[in-house]
This record gives sequence, C-alpha cells and structure tokens, in this order.
Amino acid sequence: MDKVFIGDEGNTVEPCEKLRVTLHNETHELTYDGKSTVLETLLNAGINAPYSCMDGACMACLGKVKSGRVYMDDLCILTEDNVAERETLTCQAKPASKIVEIDYDEI
Repeated sequence: MDKVFIGDEGNTVEPCEKLRVTLHNETHELTYDGKSTVLETLLNAGINAPYSCMDGACMACLGKVKSGRVYMDDLCILTEDNVAERETLTCQAKPASKIVEIDYDEI
C-alpha cells in the first residue's frame, strides 16, 4: 500500500530535523530519531501525550499538522475529510519534512 501524506504538498519523505508539538498550550521542540512515530517521540521525551490503543483505531491521539507533512502507511480510521483538514493519528504518523509542527489543542 502507498504511504498517505498529510499536511503540506508533496509525496516524498525528507529527513526531519525538528518536531514541534503543541499540547495543553505548551510547545515542545524535539529532535526526531528518524524511525519513531510522532507519539512515540513524545512519549520517549517524557511528554504525556494523549493515546489509547497505539493501533490507529481509537482517534485518541488525533493531532493537526500545522506545517510540514507526515505520512502514515495506512489511513486506519481516518476519512478523506480528516486528511483534508490535515488531521493525523500521531500513533501512526511519521515526519516526512524537515520541520513538522503538530497541534493537539486545535482538534
């Protein structure tokens, strides 16, 4: 299956240098390790991000891509409307641009 890209235009994966995440009105800037999901990156940094299933089936980890782009190997339970609104499941999403900004608070 082809990757599903969410966010800025493009369908290539570029090495991510910075991951910025807004959660509970606080912005965290993290270095991306090149292999983890957005949610795993947050949890590994000790940030208590929302999640439940880690399988892309519950939408508890839904975030909005404010800038940059992410990819998912599968849409899981997201709809085309979610993608159009730049919403992603952070438990499945991996950064695909130099800088990626995700906002949990805007959902």
